Amino acid sequence: MGNSVLDGMMGEAYTDNIFNPNFAILIFRKYCFMSGNIGKEDLHKFIDNKLKQYIIIPSDSLKNIIEEIFKDNINKLERYSIKKNPLFDKQKLQEYIEKAQKEYHIELIDKI
Repeated sequence: MGNSVLDGMMGEAYTDNIFNPNFAILIFRKYCFMSGNIGKEDLHKFIDNKLKQYIIIPSDSLKNIIEEIFKDNINKLERYSIKKNPLFDKQKLQEYIEKAQKEYHIELIDKI
C-alpha cells in the first residue's frame, strides 16, 4: 500500500518538509501510516483534527506516544507482517517435486 502512495498511483502523502522531512504520513483508503519525529502536542492535534476516521498504523516510536496520549480511548489491533518480495528456494522446490507421489503431475502454468 505504501509503495502505491509513494509511486503516485493512489492515496495521499504528507510531510512537514519536502526537502528535509522529520515526519511523514501516507493515507491509503482507510489506513494512515505515520512515521518520524513529531511533538506530542502536535501529534495529538493532528490526529484529533484530521485523522480520527482512519485506522492509524504508527511506526514503533510513535506507537507508544499515541497510546500515552489517548490511553483508554483507543482500539488496538494486532498486525502481522507479510514477507515482501518472497524468493523461492529452488532446491526446496525440487525436493518437493521429487517427493510428490507418482499419481500427481506437475507442469508450468501458461499465461492467460
